[in-house]
Amino acid sequence: MQRFFKKMVFLVFVLLILSSPVEAIGLTLLSETALFIRGSGNIAFCNNYAFVPGASGLEIFNCNDSTNPSMIGIIAIPDSAYDAVSWAENDSVYLGVLGKNFYVYDVTNPYDPQLLDSLPRIFGKILKGLLILRNGQRYLLACDREHIFSVNISDPRNIFLLGSGALPHDGHRIQNFIIVDTLAIASYRTDAPCCVCFNISNLENIGTSWGITRENAIGGGLYFSENYLYLCTSGGSSSYMMIKLNLDGSVIKIDTTIKHFYYTIIRVNDSLIVATGRGAPDSVIDILKTNGDSLKIIARRFIKLREYQYKPGRIFLTRSNLIIFTTDDFLYIYSLGLPPGIEETNPLPPVATPKQVAISRNLPVGDIYDVSGKRVKKAKPGGIYFSRNGTKNGKIILVK
Repeated sequence: MQRFFKKMVFLVFVLLILSSPVEAIGLTLLSETALFIRGSGNIAFCNNYAFVPGASGLEIFNCNDSTNPSMIGIIAIPDSAYDAVSWAENDSVYLGVLGKNFYVYDVTNPYDPQLLDSLPRIFGKILKGLLILRNGQRYLLACDREHIFSVNISDPRNIFLLGSGALPHDGHRIQNFIIVDTLAIASYRTDAPCCVCFNISNLENIGTSWGITRENAIGGGLYFSENYLYLCTSGGSSSYMMIKLNLDGSVIKIDTTIKHFYYTIIRVNDSLIVATGRGAPDSVIDILKTNGDSLKIIARRFIKLREYQYKPGRIFLTRSNLIIFTTDDFLYIYSLGLPPGIEETNPLPPVATPKQVAISRNLPVGDIYDVSGKRVKKAKPGGIYFSRNGTKNGKIILVK
Protein backbone atom coordinates (compact mmCIF):
# COMPACT_ATOMS: atom_id res chain seq x y z
CA MET A 1 0.00 0.00 0.00
CA GLN A 2 2.82 2.38 0.88
CA ARG A 3 4.60 1.64 -2.42
CA PHE A 4 1.36 2.27 -4.32
CA PHE A 5 0.91 5.61 -2.54
CA LYS A 6 4.48 6.68 -3.42
CA LYS A 7 3.92 5.77 -7.06
CA MET A 8 0.70 7.82 -7.16
CA VAL A 9 2.44 10.83 -5.62
CA PHE A 10 5.22 10.54 -8.18
CA LEU A 11 2.71 10.21 -11.05
CA VAL A 12 0.78 13.30 -9.90
CA PHE A 13 4.05 15.24 -9.65
CA VAL A 14 5.03 14.27 -13.24
CA LEU A 15 1.57 15.18 -14.57
CA LEU A 16 1.73 18.58 -12.87
CA ILE A 17 5.09 19.30 -14.49
CA LEU A 18 3.90 18.20 -17.93
CA SER A 19 0.72 20.25 -17.70
CA SER A 20 2.44 23.42 -16.46
CA PRO A 21 3.10 26.08 -19.09
CA VAL A 22 6.79 26.28 -19.94
CA GLU A 23 8.25 29.43 -21.41
CA ALA A 24 10.35 28.54 -24.45
CA ILE A 25 12.97 31.18 -23.81
CA GLY A 26 16.63 30.68 -24.51
CA LEU A 27 19.75 31.91 -26.27
CA THR A 28 21.23 30.07 -29.23
CA LEU A 29 24.55 31.14 -30.72
CA LEU A 30 24.07 31.38 -34.48
CA SER A 31 27.45 32.78 -35.49
CA GLU A 32 30.75 34.12 -34.18
CA THR A 33 32.45 36.03 -37.01
CA ALA A 34 35.99 37.36 -36.79
CA LEU A 35 36.48 41.07 -37.47
CA PHE A 36 39.25 42.17 -39.81
CA ILE A 37 39.98 45.34 -37.87
CA ARG A 38 39.83 45.87 -34.12
CA GLY A 39 36.29 46.86 -33.15
CA SER A 40 35.18 49.58 -30.74
CA GLY A 41 32.48 47.45 -29.09
CA ASN A 42 29.67 49.41 -30.78
CA ILE A 43 27.48 48.46 -33.71
CA ALA A 44 24.75 49.82 -36.01
CA PHE A 45 22.28 47.54 -37.78
CA CYS A 46 19.75 48.16 -40.54
CA ASN A 47 18.01 45.94 -43.09
CA ASN A 48 20.09 42.89 -42.16
CA TYR A 49 23.42 44.67 -42.58
CA ALA A 50 25.72 45.25 -39.62
CA PHE A 51 28.05 48.24 -39.50
CA VAL A 52 30.95 47.71 -37.09
CA PRO A 53 33.17 50.72 -36.27
CA GLY A 54 36.77 50.18 -35.24
CA ALA A 55 40.41 51.09 -35.69
CA SER A 56 41.00 52.79 -39.06
CA GLY A 57 37.54 52.17 -40.44
CA LEU A 58 34.10 50.61 -40.38
CA GLU A 59 33.33 47.07 -41.55
CA ILE A 60 30.10 46.17 -43.33
CA PHE A 61 28.64 42.68 -42.86
CA ASN A 62 25.85 41.04 -44.83
CA CYS A 63 23.77 39.26 -42.15
CA ASN A 64 20.96 37.95 -44.36
CA ASP A 65 22.26 34.52 -43.40
CA SER A 66 22.57 35.01 -39.65
CA THR A 67 24.49 31.74 -39.31
CA ASN A 68 27.20 32.90 -41.69
CA PRO A 69 27.60 36.71 -41.95
CA SER A 70 30.02 37.83 -44.65
CA MET A 71 32.16 40.95 -44.64
CA ILE A 72 31.43 42.82 -47.88
CA GLY A 73 33.52 45.94 -47.46
CA ILE A 74 35.26 48.47 -45.28
CA ILE A 75 34.84 52.24 -45.17
CA ALA A 76 38.25 53.69 -44.40
CA ILE A 77 38.02 56.38 -41.70
CA PRO A 78 41.00 58.58 -40.72
CA ASP A 79 42.19 57.76 -37.19
CA SER A 80 39.36 55.48 -35.93
CA ALA A 81 35.59 55.05 -35.95
CA TYR A 82 34.18 54.97 -32.40
CA ASP A 83 30.47 54.61 -33.01
CA ALA A 84 27.90 54.44 -35.80
CA VAL A 85 24.18 55.04 -36.32
CA SER A 86 21.98 53.96 -39.23
CA TRP A 87 18.46 54.72 -40.40
CA ALA A 88 16.12 53.98 -43.31
CA GLU A 89 14.09 56.71 -44.98
CA ASN A 90 12.27 56.99 -48.32
CA ASP A 91 13.62 53.65 -49.63
CA SER A 92 17.16 54.75 -48.79
CA VAL A 93 19.48 53.65 -45.99
CA TYR A 94 21.91 56.08 -44.35
CA LEU A 95 24.89 55.54 -42.10
CA GLY A 96 26.46 58.04 -39.72
CA VAL A 97 30.04 57.31 -38.66
CA LEU A 98 31.49 58.95 -35.55
CA GLY A 99 35.23 59.51 -35.39
CA LYS A 100 37.52 62.49 -35.53
CA ASN A 101 34.80 63.96 -37.79
CA PHE A 102 31.17 62.98 -38.39
CA TYR A 103 30.45 61.38 -41.77
CA VAL A 104 27.14 60.49 -43.45
CA TYR A 105 27.00 57.79 -46.14
CA ASP A 106 24.27 56.48 -48.40
CA VAL A 107 24.42 52.69 -47.93
CA THR A 108 21.25 51.81 -49.81
CA ASN A 109 23.61 49.61 -51.81
CA PRO A 110 25.91 48.48 -48.97
CA TYR A 111 28.40 47.12 -51.51
CA ASP A 112 29.00 50.66 -52.75
CA PRO A 113 28.73 53.25 -49.91
CA GLN A 114 28.56 56.87 -51.07
CA LEU A 115 29.81 59.73 -48.88
CA LEU A 116 27.10 62.43 -48.78
CA ASP A 117 28.43 64.96 -46.27
CA SER A 118 30.77 65.37 -43.35
CA LEU A 119 31.03 67.69 -40.39
CA PRO A 120 34.64 68.71 -39.76
CA ARG A 121 36.03 68.28 -36.30
CA ILE A 122 33.45 69.85 -33.99
CA PHE A 123 35.18 69.67 -30.63
CA GLY A 124 37.12 66.43 -30.16
CA LYS A 125 36.80 62.79 -31.18
CA ILE A 126 33.12 61.83 -31.28
CA LEU A 127 32.67 58.83 -28.98
CA LYS A 128 28.96 58.01 -28.60
CA GLY A 129 25.86 58.82 -30.60
CA LEU A 130 22.06 58.35 -30.60
CA LEU A 131 19.36 59.23 -33.12
CA ILE A 132 16.42 61.48 -32.24
CA LEU A 133 13.28 61.96 -34.37
CA ARG A 134 11.33 65.05 -33.37
CA ASN A 135 8.61 66.97 -35.25
CA GLY A 136 9.55 65.25 -38.49
CA GLN A 137 13.21 66.24 -38.13
CA ARG A 138 16.07 63.81 -37.48
CA TYR A 139 18.98 64.64 -35.20
CA LEU A 140 22.13 63.04 -33.89
CA LEU A 141 22.86 63.48 -30.19
CA ALA A 142 26.53 62.77 -29.53
CA CYS A 143 29.40 63.46 -27.17
CA ASP A 144 33.16 63.85 -27.17
CA ARG A 145 35.31 63.98 -24.04
CA GLU A 146 34.01 67.38 -22.88
CA HIS A 147 30.75 68.16 -24.71
CA ILE A 148 27.31 66.83 -25.55
CA PHE A 149 25.95 68.25 -28.80
CA SER A 150 23.22 67.89 -31.42
CA VAL A 151 23.54 67.72 -35.20
CA ASN A 152 20.66 68.19 -37.63
CA ILE A 153 20.83 65.29 -40.10
CA SER A 154 17.34 65.64 -41.61
CA ASP A 155 18.98 66.30 -44.96
CA PRO A 156 21.85 63.79 -45.12
CA ARG A 157 23.49 65.94 -47.79
CA ASN A 158 23.48 69.06 -45.64
CA ILE A 159 24.20 68.30 -41.98
CA PHE A 160 25.02 71.02 -39.47
CA LEU A 161 25.75 71.55 -35.77
CA LEU A 162 22.69 72.74 -33.87
CA GLY A 163 23.74 73.22 -30.23
CA SER A 164 25.87 71.90 -27.39
CA GLY A 165 26.38 71.66 -23.63
CA ALA A 166 29.15 70.71 -21.21
CA LEU A 167 29.76 67.21 -19.82
CA PRO A 168 30.41 66.99 -16.07
CA HIS A 169 33.01 64.24 -16.61
CA ASP A 170 35.20 62.71 -19.34
CA GLY A 171 32.90 61.49 -22.13
CA HIS A 172 35.29 58.62 -22.83
CA ARG A 173 33.99 57.04 -19.62
CA ILE A 174 30.32 57.04 -20.64
CA GLN A 175 29.14 53.44 -20.44
CA ASN A 176 25.53 53.78 -21.64
CA PHE A 177 23.50 56.50 -23.26
CA ILE A 178 19.68 56.41 -23.60
CA ILE A 179 16.92 58.88 -24.43
CA VAL A 180 13.62 59.10 -22.53
CA ASP A 181 11.28 61.72 -23.99
CA THR A 182 13.15 65.04 -23.59
CA LEU A 183 15.90 63.61 -21.39
CA ALA A 184 19.26 62.10 -22.36
CA ILE A 185 20.65 59.90 -19.60
CA ALA A 186 24.24 58.65 -19.43
CA SER A 187 25.85 56.18 -17.03
CA TYR A 188 29.54 56.68 -16.26
CA ARG A 189 32.33 54.25 -15.47
CA THR A 190 33.16 56.45 -12.52
CA ASP A 191 31.51 57.26 -9.20
CA ALA A 192 31.66 61.03 -9.66
CA PRO A 193 29.02 60.97 -11.05
CA CYS A 194 27.85 57.45 -11.95
CA CYS A 195 24.75 58.73 -13.78
CA VAL A 196 23.90 62.11 -15.38
CA CYS A 197 20.71 63.44 -16.96
CA PHE A 198 20.60 66.16 -19.65
CA ASN A 199 17.59 68.22 -20.68
CA ILE A 200 17.35 68.07 -24.49
CA SER A 201 13.97 69.77 -24.89
CA ASN A 202 15.94 72.58 -26.53
CA LEU A 203 18.58 70.92 -28.69
CA GLU A 204 20.26 74.27 -29.26
CA ASN A 205 20.99 74.66 -25.55
CA ILE A 206 21.58 71.36 -23.75
CA GLY A 207 21.86 71.56 -19.97
CA THR A 208 22.49 69.14 -17.11
CA SER A 209 19.33 68.29 -15.13
CA TRP A 210 20.72 66.06 -12.40
CA GLY A 211 23.56 63.72 -11.49
CA ILE A 212 23.81 60.70 -9.19
CA THR A 213 26.94 60.04 -7.13
CA ARG A 214 27.21 56.97 -4.93
CA GLU A 215 30.43 56.26 -3.08
CA ASN A 216 32.62 53.76 -4.97
CA ALA A 217 29.72 52.81 -7.27
CA ILE A 218 30.45 53.05 -11.00
CA GLY A 219 27.59 53.20 -13.50
CA GLY A 220 26.75 50.37 -15.89
CA GLY A 221 23.62 49.05 -17.58
CA LEU A 222 20.72 51.46 -17.87
CA TYR A 223 17.13 50.95 -19.00
CA PHE A 224 13.70 52.60 -18.70
CA SER A 225 10.52 50.72 -17.78
CA GLU A 226 7.06 51.77 -16.59
CA ASN A 227 8.03 55.38 -15.86
CA TYR A 228 11.12 54.44 -13.87
CA LEU A 229 14.81 54.36 -14.62
CA TYR A 230 16.93 51.36 -13.61
CA LEU A 231 20.70 51.71 -13.21
CA CYS A 232 23.09 48.84 -12.54
CA THR A 233 26.14 49.87 -10.49
CA SER A 234 29.21 48.14 -9.14
CA GLY A 235 31.00 49.02 -5.93
CA GLY A 236 33.71 46.38 -6.25
CA SER A 237 34.29 42.75 -7.22
CA SER A 238 31.16 41.47 -5.45
CA SER A 239 29.11 44.55 -4.56
CA TYR A 240 26.41 45.10 -7.19
CA MET A 241 23.29 47.25 -6.97
CA MET A 242 20.26 47.92 -9.16
CA ILE A 243 19.05 51.44 -8.39
CA LYS A 244 15.47 52.43 -9.19
CA LEU A 245 15.12 56.14 -9.95
CA ASN A 246 12.43 58.67 -10.71
CA LEU A 247 13.10 60.78 -13.79
CA ASP A 248 13.98 63.69 -11.50
CA GLY A 249 16.94 61.69 -10.17
CA SER A 250 15.44 60.80 -6.81
CA VAL A 251 16.25 57.28 -5.63
CA ILE A 252 13.24 55.03 -4.92
CA LYS A 253 14.90 51.74 -4.15
CA ILE A 254 18.31 50.07 -4.07
CA ASP A 255 18.39 46.32 -4.73
CA THR A 256 21.61 44.61 -3.59
CA THR A 257 20.51 41.07 -4.46
CA ILE A 258 21.76 41.08 -8.07
CA LYS A 259 24.76 38.82 -8.65
CA HIS A 260 26.44 40.50 -11.61
CA PHE A 261 27.52 43.85 -12.92
CA TYR A 262 25.75 44.42 -16.24
CA TYR A 263 27.48 46.67 -18.78
CA THR A 264 24.55 47.01 -21.17
CA ILE A 265 20.83 46.28 -20.80
CA ILE A 266 18.00 46.40 -23.35
CA ARG A 267 14.29 45.71 -22.93
CA VAL A 268 12.75 42.93 -25.02
CA ASN A 269 9.21 43.49 -23.75
CA ASP A 270 7.42 44.40 -20.51
CA SER A 271 8.74 41.34 -18.69
CA LEU A 272 12.09 40.49 -20.30
CA ILE A 273 15.47 42.22 -20.59
CA VAL A 274 18.75 41.14 -22.19
CA ALA A 275 22.02 42.14 -20.53
CA THR A 276 25.73 41.64 -21.03
CA GLY A 277 27.78 41.52 -17.88
CA ARG A 278 30.87 40.61 -15.95
CA GLY A 279 31.26 36.90 -15.27
CA ALA A 280 34.07 34.90 -13.72
CA PRO A 281 36.31 34.78 -15.65
CA ASP A 282 34.29 35.30 -18.85
CA SER A 283 31.66 37.83 -19.80
CA VAL A 284 28.05 36.71 -19.88
CA ILE A 285 24.91 37.44 -21.83
CA ASP A 286 21.73 36.88 -19.80
CA ILE A 287 18.01 36.93 -20.37
CA LEU A 288 16.31 38.14 -17.20
CA LYS A 289 12.65 38.12 -16.25
CA THR A 290 11.43 41.25 -14.50
CA ASN A 291 8.67 41.03 -11.91
CA GLY A 292 8.19 44.44 -10.39
CA ASP A 293 11.64 45.40 -9.15
CA SER A 294 13.00 41.86 -8.98
CA LEU A 295 15.18 40.21 -11.65
CA LYS A 296 15.55 36.48 -12.32
CA ILE A 297 18.06 34.95 -14.76
CA ILE A 298 16.26 32.47 -17.04
CA ALA A 299 18.93 31.93 -19.71
CA ARG A 300 22.69 32.49 -19.81
CA ARG A 301 25.59 32.10 -22.23
CA PHE A 302 29.29 32.71 -21.57
CA ILE A 303 31.45 34.79 -23.91
CA LYS A 304 35.13 33.94 -23.69
CA LEU A 305 37.37 36.99 -23.90
CA ARG A 306 41.10 37.28 -24.05
CA GLU A 307 42.57 39.42 -21.31
CA TYR A 308 42.99 42.51 -23.46
CA GLN A 309 39.63 42.28 -25.23
CA TYR A 310 36.87 44.82 -24.88
CA LYS A 311 33.77 43.65 -23.08
CA PRO A 312 30.60 43.23 -25.16
CA GLY A 313 29.34 46.68 -26.12
CA ARG A 314 26.00 47.89 -27.48
CA ILE A 315 23.35 45.21 -27.93
CA PHE A 316 21.08 45.36 -30.96
CA LEU A 317 17.77 43.47 -30.93
CA THR A 318 16.23 42.98 -34.39
CA ARG A 319 12.54 42.67 -35.11
CA SER A 320 13.06 38.99 -35.87
CA ASN A 321 14.46 38.44 -32.34
CA LEU A 322 18.15 38.26 -33.18
CA ILE A 323 20.61 39.66 -30.64
CA ILE A 324 23.69 41.22 -32.24
CA PHE A 325 26.75 42.69 -30.55
CA THR A 326 30.52 42.82 -30.89
CA THR A 327 33.67 42.53 -28.83
CA ASP A 328 36.85 43.97 -30.29
CA ASP A 329 37.55 40.80 -32.30
CA PHE A 330 34.19 39.18 -33.09
CA LEU A 331 30.66 39.86 -34.30
CA TYR A 332 28.14 37.69 -32.40
CA ILE A 333 24.60 36.81 -33.43
CA TYR A 334 22.29 34.96 -31.03
CA SER A 335 18.73 33.84 -31.53
CA LEU A 336 16.33 34.78 -28.76
CA GLY A 337 13.94 31.88 -28.18
CA LEU A 338 10.70 33.80 -28.65
CA PRO A 339 8.10 33.66 -31.42
CA PRO A 340 9.41 35.83 -34.28
CA GLY A 341 8.01 39.33 -34.31
CA ILE A 342 7.50 41.57 -37.30
CA GLU A 343 10.23 41.04 -39.85
CA GLU A 344 12.54 43.89 -40.87
CA THR A 345 10.63 46.41 -42.98
CA ASN A 346 11.88 48.31 -46.01
CA PRO A 347 14.14 45.52 -47.31
CA LEU A 348 17.10 46.49 -49.46
CA PRO A 349 16.52 46.33 -53.23
CA PRO A 350 18.40 43.59 -55.07
CA VAL A 351 21.93 44.69 -55.93
CA ALA A 352 24.64 43.25 -58.08
CA THR A 353 26.90 41.28 -55.75
CA PRO A 354 30.58 41.79 -56.54
CA LYS A 355 33.29 39.30 -55.66
CA GLN A 356 33.18 38.44 -51.99
CA VAL A 357 36.14 39.57 -49.93
CA ALA A 358 38.63 36.73 -50.27
CA ILE A 359 41.19 37.74 -47.67
CA SER A 360 42.80 34.81 -45.86
CA ARG A 361 43.99 35.21 -42.30
CA ASN A 362 47.15 33.37 -43.37
CA LEU A 363 48.49 36.12 -45.62
CA PRO A 364 52.27 36.33 -46.02
CA VAL A 365 53.62 39.12 -43.84
CA GLY A 366 53.87 42.45 -45.66
CA ASP A 367 52.00 41.56 -48.88
CA ILE A 368 49.13 43.90 -49.83
CA TYR A 369 45.74 42.72 -51.18
CA ASP A 370 42.63 44.52 -52.43
CA VAL A 371 39.10 43.56 -51.32
CA SER A 372 38.74 40.97 -54.10
CA GLY A 373 41.76 39.10 -52.77
CA LYS A 374 44.11 40.16 -55.57
CA ARG A 375 47.72 40.92 -54.58
CA VAL A 376 48.82 44.45 -55.48
CA LYS A 377 52.24 46.09 -55.45
CA LYS A 378 51.17 49.34 -53.82
CA ALA A 379 48.12 50.72 -52.02
CA LYS A 380 46.61 53.67 -53.88
CA PRO A 381 45.17 56.65 -51.94
CA GLY A 382 41.43 56.24 -51.34
CA GLY A 383 41.42 52.50 -51.99
CA ILE A 384 40.76 49.70 -49.48
CA TYR A 385 43.60 47.24 -48.99
CA PHE A 386 44.68 44.65 -46.45
CA SER A 387 47.97 43.38 -45.17
CA ARG A 388 49.33 41.39 -42.24
CA ASN A 389 51.43 43.06 -39.60
CA GLY A 390 54.94 41.97 -38.68
CA THR A 391 54.39 38.56 -37.09
CA LYS A 392 53.21 35.27 -38.54
CA ASN A 393 50.16 35.22 -36.27
CA GLY A 394 49.57 38.99 -36.43
CA LYS A 395 46.19 40.49 -37.32
CA ILE A 396 44.99 41.55 -40.73
CA ILE A 397 45.29 45.33 -40.88
CA LEU A 398 43.81 47.98 -43.09
CA VAL A 399 46.35 49.72 -45.30
CA LYS A 400 45.73 53.45 -45.60
